[in-house]
Amino acid sequence: MATDFLVYWLTRPLGLLLIAAMIAVPFIFWRVLLGRAYATIGLLPLVLAYAAALAGLVAVAFACAYLEFSSRVADGLLAEDERWSLVPGWTIYMVVLSSVCVLPVIGLVGVPVGAWLVRSNRLSYGIIMALATGFWLTLPMIFWAFPLSQWHRIHRLEAFAMILGEILPGVLFVALPFLIGLRLAVGSRRRGRPDGPSSTAGVTAKSR
Repeated sequence: MATDFLVYWLTRPLGLLLIAAMIAVPFIFWRVLLGRAYATIGLLPLVLAYAAALAGLVAVAFACAYLEFSSRVADGLLAEDERWSLVPGWTIYMVVLSSVCVLPVIGLVGVPVGAWLVRSNRLSYGIIMALATGFWLTLPMIFWAFPLSQWHRIHRLEAFAMILGEILPGVLFVALPFLIGLRLAVGSRRRGRPDGPSSTAGVTAKSR
């Protein structure tokens, strides 16, 4: 299968180097796009945001692998005592395969948008929810406009609803944790800086 070859290639040195590049290059974008705000923010918020997104991706992959195994047990294709010898491997397989799509989206969309919102001090929870909802609705519309198969061309409404359902776990457990992790980490960094907004407000209050 093509996916088997892709996962195999991604776990080889060249594939691991590509994954490392897909993670490292957005950190350069982050540094450049933040401008002067980088002195206050640094890299740590982005590291924590990536960690939150990765944890969510692993959780989704594990849930899918667990449910798929349970389905095969119910169909009599696998025995229950094989669960913990197969599910971890399936989870790793799905995480590696998903990274081909997830990492570029985070690097090319999430990081630049996050950096701009951080620099303009607009990364609020309301904006985060609006962005996640917009992404959730926009991607299925793209697939709907350019059907992937004959079935998608014939069953347009069903295809749209199906894609919405397939993308939802990624939005809830990858996109939202990335943005919320960024929001929390940036807020913590700004509060901890002596020249941050909260400290400035405190100095002003004392001078009065």
